[in-house]
Amino acid sequence: MSGLLELLAACGIEAHSHGEEAAKFVCKCGGAADLADMGERVWHYCPKCAPGPGRGYTATEFLARFRRPGAEGGAAEQALTVYPLGDFLALELPTPEAVIGGLFLAGTVAIVYGPPGSGKSWLGAEACRAVSCGRPFLGAFDTVRGPALLVEQESSPALLQARLRDLEQGEPRPADAATVYVVPLCGLAFDEDGRKALRAAVKETGAKFLLVDTLGATLGPTDPLDPRQARALMAYLRDLAVEFVCAVVLLAHTPKHASAEPLLSSIFGSQEFGAAVDAAFETSTLPGAPPSFRVCCTKQRWLPPGEWPDFSFTLQDAEHGGKVLTSAQASTGVARIILQAAEGEDFIPAKDLIAQSVAGGFTDRAARKTLADLHADGKLLLDPNSTPRNRAFKRAEP
Repeated sequence: MSGLLELLAACGIEAHSHGEEAAKFVCKCGGAADLADMGERVWHYCPKCAPGPGRGYTATEFLARFRRPGAEGGAAEQALTVYPLGDFLALELPTPEAVIGGLFLAGTVAIVYGPPGSGKSWLGAEACRAVSCGRPFLGAFDTVRGPALLVEQESSPALLQARLRDLEQGEPRPADAATVYVVPLCGLAFDEDGRKALRAAVKETGAKFLLVDTLGATLGPTDPLDPRQARALMAYLRDLAVEFVCAVVLLAHTPKHASAEPLLSSIFGSQEFGAAVDAAFETSTLPGAPPSFRVCCTKQRWLPPGEWPDFSFTLQDAEHGGKVLTSAQASTGVARIILQAAEGEDFIPAKDLIAQSVAGGFTDRAARKTLADLHADGKLLLDPNSTPRNRAFKRAEP
């Protein structure tokens, strides 16, 4: 508590104790505000300046924002660092590390969404295991070895244990693998206490990969329909990813009222979730047995749309018991299937290119749209003798 009062004193703000780890003070907006001690940072709540669950600051950030004119000590007033373009381009900035190549980068937040039963939890658990031992995820996506933290707040602990036990039996991790840390169902919510606890867990475990299953189960007091509260939650998760240089992945259920191919804004009714994430993936169930699922990238900030991953995977019984996830078309998007099929001197009918894409586990709609995009981009040449009903293409020369 004394640290909070010292921080406020350095800002030139009068304050008084408000619980064992909190102080109440007058905010810049003139309203009463709370400040909670969270170790290396403080959490500020003000009805006007930090709506919803509030906002986190380091002590330096808080001093820069709230120090009163004439207050002694503390940090200097915040100033913008302005670069000429040439100087900025000359900066040696580190490239974000791909924790799972093509899918999840360190320092970013991603969301995997789809209807219940579309393989999200199996996919997330296997991703944690793959990162822990540094082996290719689904046999196709390279990983960076490191600890993983699986926060499961939807399934019962017994069901989570059975799922992880099946995966461990089906494809055991080597003895020298990094640890997969598990937080079973405990009522964790992204309120002030929950955010503090999750941050402490990431720091303690040194996780390079954090999986939250599911976002809906951990919202707590956050109203997903309130853009301000959704924005504050996503800002917290981004801070977490950047501070600990880890990939944060959220699993989310698509609501029943959503369309067959929903916009990100339909997940919880707020555009803030879709706007804030760096990558988004939609899952769906494919027909047939054993159970197979498709994962389609619907947003990614670091790759052009033509290179977004689009793949399918199968959950099947392992040879010696347990379960394994095998990739049926890993890291091969529908665009790549079409381009490979269109190789050669002859024009290939569009219906044949679409049929090969569908056989690879992709939808007819996705294949038709991709075909049109590849033609518009000049990567496919249209047979001048073909008709609108019977179009044919071949791949353009590189």
